[in-house]
Amino acid sequence: MRTWLRLAPDALILSAPAFVVLAVLGYFGTIAPRFALLDALLVFVGVAALLYPLIAGLVALTDALGGRPDANPAWPAFLDSIERYQIPHRYFYEMIEGVASDLEPRAMQTFDELYRYCYHVASVVGLTTIHIFGFTSPEAIPLAEKCGIAFQLTNILRDIREDTELGRVYLPAEDLARFGVSVDDMKHTRRTGRFGRLMEFEIDRARRYYREAAPLLNLIQPEARSSLWALIAIYSILLDHIAEAHFDVLTRRISLSTAEKIWIVLRAALGWT
Repeated sequence: MRTWLRLAPDALILSAPAFVVLAVLGYFGTIAPRFALLDALLVFVGVAALLYPLIAGLVALTDALGGRPDANPAWPAFLDSIERYQIPHRYFYEMIEGVASDLEPRAMQTFDELYRYCYHVASVVGLTTIHIFGFTSPEAIPLAEKCGIAFQLTNILRDIREDTELGRVYLPAEDLARFGVSVDDMKHTRRTGRFGRLMEFEIDRARRYYREAAPLLNLIQPEARSSLWALIAIYSILLDHIAEAHFDVLTRRISLSTAEKIWIVLRAALGWT
């Protein structure tokens, strides 16, 4: 599934229905040997239902970026923004790849794999946003990528319980093995000392990305800095709360209080950053 999403825009010349058929047939060919016929047919129908709107949207995006938008009233504003802020087209394809990668349960094997996932679902959003904010140096690009990685790592650590219940294990298998933590431990909310050491390791890694991304704030146009500061503050404090709660993400959802959020917004609005 991930291969066809990496096709260059110029290669996407099939109609949406034909594209869906090819994609679903390709997927079906990989799973059919593992299921009874009825199960395989049910999966075929389910995957088709999931993929059709995604692929239809991908084809519509390609047409719009190629100067052939359909009648959707959102395209004029969208295309105007892309041209005005000089947003690279590839970011939108990378976003779609990130969305597509979450259609099925998955388990990350290495941090390199997790990094690529975080890039597609978070960093490209940040890269798009800094083009709208405006930046003063090309050094902002890799810094925005790191900032997105930090944000998504924080989300992953907060949502371990919910994701595990859905069959999504974003913590790399290599990290679980290193600290002696099993997926079964997380499913059954076993907060062992090994799990605590794993979480401490993952939080330290996320904090490193926040530190490395810190210079980004001064490279954004001054009028947009308060918005970026607020985002960084919210996610950084969330990470701190996870650590302060002794990594208790398996039995409850950790978040900022309403008062904390209001205080951050007020500080950003008043320039107290």
